[in-house]
Amino acid sequence: LQVLGVSALRKGTVIQLAGDGNVFVVADACSGIATLYAGVTVAIVLACYSRTHWRRIFLLLLAAPLAIAANVVRVLALILMSSGIGKWIMESPLHPLTGVATFAIVVGGLLLAAGRDPFRDLA
Repeated sequence: LQVLGVSALRKGTVIQLAGDGNVFVVADACSGIATLYAGVTVAIVLACYSRTHWRRIFLLLLAAPLAIAANVVRVLALILMSSGIGKWIMESPLHPLTGVATFAIVVGGLLLAAGRDPFRDLA
């Protein structure tokens, strides 16, 4: 947030914005653990069908950083939208939809990294 010019204080999973005093708690359900598990699972499946060892290793190493980065962007986007538009965003359908979008980004990134190898025998 500070890179984006938003002053904030973080204590564990609690983020407090300096300007308006809004407080955000990143709950376990929003921590990205589910996306991390799913991303690692998808990476393992794709790695099993990849032709080269380097591609397998790359996929397995990519899953966690990709899931973490996607979830950081999700949390940042939700906080910025909440402080700009209103805290009602957190109670709207947009909040869970950002979780689905995060998962889609992780799976899409892994599919791009996997290339055509896992799908070569499907045609």
